[in-house]
Amino acid sequence: MKRRAFTLLELLVVISIIGILVAIGLPALMAAKKASKEKACRASISNIETALGSYEAKFGDYPPSGDFVKGANTLNQGGESLVWHLFSTTKGGPYLDMSTWESKLGNSDADDAGKKPDNSVYQLSEMKELEDEWKNPFIYFHWRDYAKPARFSHYMIHAEEQDCVPAKSSKSGAYHGPGKFQLWSAGSDDKNNNGEEGDIAPWD
Repeated sequence: MKRRAFTLLELLVVISIIGILVAIGLPALMAAKKASKEKACRASISNIETALGSYEAKFGDYPPSGDFVKGANTLNQGGESLVWHLFSTTKGGPYLDMSTWESKLGNSDADDAGKKPDNSVYQLSEMKELEDEWKNPFIYFHWRDYAKPARFSHYMIHAEEQDCVPAKSSKSGAYHGPGKFQLWSAGSDDKNNNGEEGDIAPWD
């Protein structure tokens, strides 16, 4: 029995249907992927917050957000401080699990302290920072940075140097995390908005 071949019109109809299905499904797939990354990022923030709480319970204070080691540049200092301090083995540390975070350490500003941190499972002189799900450094401020004038920091986000400042509530005008710290991600748009407008933060 001779098989009937598809006509050009039928092929065009099939291709059009496939195109329509892709056009409908692709945005939903992209939205689901974005939501999954944002959920994972929030889990990472929660994990770091727990580690910061454990660190403060042992040392009586949270890690500084800058000027903690000579030799580094002024970029990504808060994120670098998290690596320098939360992987410390002093007083019962480390406070983060290196096996979990090793693949999420980056050095977007390519700086080096010229020495390794003391008593740490992190044994490199590179000033690496904790990265979010978009390979950008997490932004971190110690509560002392809220003093007037508030401390500005510079972060290398998506290969662009961006200014960051401690975040305030858009409703009350008060700083988030009084007496503690602030920690957030610039999110999927690779643009820091100081904890607002697309950034991923515990208070949003």
